[in-house]
Amino acid sequence: MRLSLVVGLYNMGREVPRTLHTMSPAYQGVSAQEYEIVLVDNGSANRLNEAELQAIAPNVRYVYVEDAAPSPTEAINQAVAQSTGDLVTIVIDGARMFSPGVLSRTLQAASLYEEPYVYAPSLHLGSQLQNDLAFGGYDQQIEDDLLASVRWRDDGYELFSISNVAAVSERLMLPTFESNCFTVRRSTWNRLGGYHSGFAQSTGGGLANWELFSRYLSDQAISPVLLIGEATFHQFHGGASTNQPRANHPVRTWLAEHQQIFGKPYAWPVYQPVLFGEPRPQVTESLYQRNFHAHVALLRELGDQNEHDAAVAIGRLLVERFPNDPAKHQILAESLDRASRRAEALEAIDAALAIAPTQAELHVTRGIVHVGRGAFDQARASYDRALELDDILSEAYFHRAHLCLRQADGDGAIADFERAIASAPNPPPHYLEDLARARAEQSEGVPEPAVESVTEPSDTSLHDAFMQSVQRRYGAQLDDAEIAEHALHGSFSVADSRALREIVRTANPTRILVIGGFLGLSTGVLTDATEAISSTVVTVDPNLRHRVFDAPLDHARSFVTSDRVQFIDGFFGARTDGGVRFDLAERDPKLEPAAIDEAIANVAIVQPPGAFDLVLIDGDFGSAFELTAHVLAALAPGATLVLPGLYHEQLAQLLSFGSRTAMERVEVDEGAGFFVVRRSDGV
Repeated sequence: MRLSLVVGLYNMGREVPRTLHTMSPAYQGVSAQEYEIVLVDNGSANRLNEAELQAIAPNVRYVYVEDAAPSPTEAINQAVAQSTGDLVTIVIDGARMFSPGVLSRTLQAASLYEEPYVYAPSLHLGSQLQNDLAFGGYDQQIEDDLLASVRWRDDGYELFSISNVAAVSERLMLPTFESNCFTVRRSTWNRLGGYHSGFAQSTGGGLANWELFSRYLSDQAISPVLLIGEATFHQFHGGASTNQPRANHPVRTWLAEHQQIFGKPYAWPVYQPVLFGEPRPQVTESLYQRNFHAHVALLRELGDQNEHDAAVAIGRLLVERFPNDPAKHQILAESLDRASRRAEALEAIDAALAIAPTQAELHVTRGIVHVGRGAFDQARASYDRALELDDILSEAYFHRAHLCLRQADGDGAIADFERAIASAPNPPPHYLEDLARARAEQSEGVPEPAVESVTEPSDTSLHDAFMQSVQRRYGAQLDDAEIAEHALHGSFSVADSRALREIVRTANPTRILVIGGFLGLSTGVLTDATEAISSTVVTVDPNLRHRVFDAPLDHARSFVTSDRVQFIDGFFGARTDGGVRFDLAERDPKLEPAAIDEAIANVAIVQPPGAFDLVLIDGDFGSAFELTAHVLAALAPGATLVLPGLYHEQLAQLLSFGSRTAMERVEVDEGAGFFVVRRSDGV
């Protein structure tokens, strides 16, 4: 006999008849004399009728395991030992239906190699992974209706059209970490061993299938062969892994168990499969028309090019297509974070966590978003939670280490970098580089924060980059003269930028507030000037219209992409709307008074929590005295208030009059200059 097909099952009375039908000689087009089917029932509550099974597939043998263990692995190992085929095909989960060419293609491929490992892609019925569909209410009745909608009994390739190919299309042609239908020679099975005995008591088998896959494909003698155009399709049956919503998924427990058994974390094997078979139209349609990985690649490329609005739009498209997949919400959150739209990023990652609260990687992303918001305590809580759920998650240690560096905890950073490296099967080079840098800084002592020396070329370059960015965004609507006039009118000159750097050097601020960030130049100057001391910057702007530019803060988000910056759409403290009202009333397209009132009323009033030790009021806000009252309440003791000289000389003099306050006028050539109010009492 050429092949023994060994299939594990447990409580699958609904699923097995369909599974067996797709494995039968008539369906597979392979003679019953060429292979046997061994169904290994690991102690189901109700035994199946072997005569009924043989009516579906005459070459089936049913083995019921008395006193079964929680794991099917030992029962499958024993069934393989008692089988007779030269080739052994293992299907650990009997809920998996076959496409019609799995066995014939397997026999063809296996004949070409001395030690083949022939495997089929593992798909799920339904548009997403069933873990995610379960969160959305997917159940057996819905699946029955789905199967009834196609002629799968007559043409098994129709199963592709009702599967999750679009969500996991990488499984069809790229290396992966598992297959639920693989074939090896019996001699190879005997040489490398079957399922590891350490998983004998693991519920559902734990990571036994992953571990076997990794062990075999790490062996240099093995020739991995991936069947293209074929697959297995998982039916919903309440399984220990595939049908658990992510909130209940046991994978973290299984990863910890793997660590305990082998003394090291699980790692994907590094290999490249040979592709064997025939692509099917049902597959290629999904690959090339609905491949979400192409969307993700485009999204990240756009993000790298600072085209954040387009990247976010693609992220929202992915969420719309796969609403119950936390990974898609996570991708959207990352795009929003890179766009400095961190309130929205927090909403997106919280939506992911509602689906999968125990998925540690999501908590890491939440921590990264909090770092961008300057909410370091919340970031640490997120990283800590991730490590509670998965104490070998290297990226959680890595990002917590960088948070330690921000908080001047060198020892904590070094310890976490070391844990990140120890937890990563193949630590990336930057892990090692960042650890070496942290050790060097700690051994030398932590110096006073260094501030970049001020040179005209750096500020000239920043202004050039700013103007080029404005040109890219608004060039289709405005000519060069309009952009040159309006983009710099009211913004900082190169000389102003140099002066602001000197002010920052003296103030050495930790938290900075910018009110009225316009198109982002002032925020960019402050972010660049504080690179060495990692200050956080919050920019608040009503973001309606500013001169000839629509939604100027959207440009600021694209121009300034540092994770230390948070942009907030809103008035600070009160509706100080003089400048906003003027722009809406006097600049085309002009609005009527009622429409202006409505537009302004829809803008939030915000006051970010915490004390700021440098505040820049960037612009003419009409109701400047009322605004400044709210600013003073946000100042830390000993803080610095910076006012552009063009507008606020009288206000600066008033603030400094009769109090323990120093007011300095910083004059520059070819620039507006500043009034700097430094108050010892912070009131």
